[in-house]
Amino acid sequence: MGNFNEILSPQDKLGGSTRTETLIDAFRQTLNHCQLSLLDFIGINLTWGNKNPDGRNIKERIDWVMANSVCMVEHLDFYKSGQRALRVNLVFQSMSTTTQQSRFCFEALWLDEPESYEIIESVWKHPVGQGTLEQVVANIDSGATSLTKWYRDKFGGFK
Repeated sequence: MGNFNEILSPQDKLGGSTRTETLIDAFRQTLNHCQLSLLDFIGINLTWGNKNPDGRNIKERIDWVMANSVCMVEHLDFYKSGQRALRVNLVFQSMSTTTQQSRFCFEALWLDEPESYEIIESVWKHPVGQGTLEQVVANIDSGATSLTKWYRDKFGGFK
């Protein structure tokens, strides 16, 4: 996103000398090479003006925003300069439904709660799994799950 000082077509410039087709093509090819898509915009397309009166006024669209198609660029008014302000509006269609499980962390404050001892004792009294190492890992997982659920139910998940 920014001021590239380049145009993509002759319609992106009003006044002044004509931009060569070679420069316009080079900018277009660069965007294609980088697989960038221009975002749609709201507002007036000419984003820069030199503020010269008497027929020497030049206006150009030299500010571009490239990204994916779920974004919209809004061309705002001029604010203390010859360039329009740009605002990118992001539209998140859907967030991933998969959540990454955080690591289990035993909290020292649980030692003050008799229920935590009962949960741990219960897990180790009723072993899960087939072999010794598998059983230890399964018991640790079961204990972590049980303690986490108890913690959320009792304290609301706050430390």
